[in-house]
Amino acid sequence: MNRKDLFQSAKRYVVTQIEEELKTAERKLPTARELAGLAGCSYGTMRLVMAELEREGFVYQRQGSGTYLTEQAGKLAESFLTRKLLYFRPPHFGTPKNSYNEFLTASLEAEAYRRNWKVTTVIVSSHDEFLATVSPIRGQYDAVAYAPVSDLFTLDQIAALRVLQEKPFVLFDDYLNTSIYSVTIDNRRGGAMAASLLLSQNHRKIGLLFGEPGIRPCQERAIGFSEILEFAGVKPVIIDAHVARDDNRYDRAYHAMQLALKRGLDITALFAISDYSAWGALDALKDAGKQVPGDVSLVSFDGLPFLDELKPRLTSIRQPMQEIMTRAFSILEGERPNGYQTILPPVFKPGESVKHLPEVAAPAVFRPLANRTGEYSI
Repeated sequence: MNRKDLFQSAKRYVVTQIEEELKTAERKLPTARELAGLAGCSYGTMRLVMAELEREGFVYQRQGSGTYLTEQAGKLAESFLTRKLLYFRPPHFGTPKNSYNEFLTASLEAEAYRRNWKVTTVIVSSHDEFLATVSPIRGQYDAVAYAPVSDLFTLDQIAALRVLQEKPFVLFDDYLNTSIYSVTIDNRRGGAMAASLLLSQNHRKIGLLFGEPGIRPCQERAIGFSEILEFAGVKPVIIDAHVARDDNRYDRAYHAMQLALKRGLDITALFAISDYSAWGALDALKDAGKQVPGDVSLVSFDGLPFLDELKPRLTSIRQPMQEIMTRAFSILEGERPNGYQTILPPVFKPGESVKHLPEVAAPAVFRPLANRTGEYSI
């Protein structure tokens, strides 16, 4: 630990002690030498800490008696101990119930409140805007987090991210194979889980709906899904909604499914790459006179709360949001995991949208992934 970090650690310890001492009638701190022993720093460092706290109005010296807390010590301590997070996110789209970005933001704010963090949120529309905005103000905050827009990172942008390593920084929903801490889920495994589920229910005529921009997490979901089908000798029917970054996912998915059905789409099951595109597909199927799951089983990805309000409730591959937030904040609070990329396993969100078909003549050759657990870092 360098001198600056040691000083800040000692100061945070003393301010924590100030909060405890506010509960007593005496409102008096131990001596600087005693505090140094408790904080695990040198007496010289603690003297500098106490001098700064006196200048900032936390404490005052009473000659021959000791160090006492000022009237404003409580308010100052609360402000100091509340850590400040600078959070960058894409523009608003939907609500926490039906939009992943809004759900992520609401979960982050709830976890921040629980851990006594104050969040300042900044909306950006590109990686370049994020980098230009964060550079001059990051020093005012204890940590930075970024939920990126739906664009690929360039090599120059990845290189520029390294300047954020001066303070804790976490990237959500993507990983860069470099020394940038990130927390995401195993999207490839999630796609494989969806395929495994449908195959286990004897489906062989299976569609794959691309209803999100072609960014890496969505591509990995499709790859994992297609790989398991390939092992079983099944080729999925690809339905591409050609979604650009700012498109309405529901509308694009609805119209893509509507067109595919008019052209005679022949499937018994469908995997939609996100909950929003699954919602559009569900309504397109209903409007075409198809029943879910009677005619077409449907599996989505993300596991957002609004799925429980749909008829039928959609079966989904769920992102473990609480675990994502726990891991992210542990990094923001100074923990360093074994690897830079923390990749968590997705889980099933049960629903009513998958039907078991009668036995087929040629069973699939595959090992179901549904009950496998584990996580890894790279």
